[in-house]
Amino acid sequence: YSWLVEARREIPRNAVIEAELHNPTDFAKPIKVNAIELQAQEGEAPWSNRRFYVLSPRLETLTCGLHPVKLTLFKDESKTAILGTHENAILSRINTQYCMKDEFMAKMRDAAKNVEWKSVKAEGSAIQTGPES
Repeated sequence: YSWLVEARREIPRNAVIEAELHNPTDFAKPIKVNAIELQAQEGEAPWSNRRFYVLSPRLETLTCGLHPVKLTLFKDESKTAILGTHENAILSRINTQYCMKDEFMAKMRDAAKNVEWKSVKAEGSAIQTGPES
């Protein structure tokens, strides 16, 4: 998996974002990785919002379809205080000979219908979150 995430609200400087990714070899044990904060390149205008990149380890058995992902914003590296969460799905087009475009579009429409967004307060900032598990 690879996922570029842009913060829509202020995030405390020492906060940590952890991504929980669908593990195709063991659904009961999701893959957990920390997001890496990206910086504007030299000579590039500063970004208006902070950007983070999530990259999973190499996966040998990923199939086509929607794969659930969850971001958890922790107050710091201790990961003891949760400031917010966001859930989504990443659409994989691997092995597309087994999945047709129409099937992908139907799954995307169904997923969009089921998402209800809400805001939660975290240390004075509103963080967009998806439905709770």
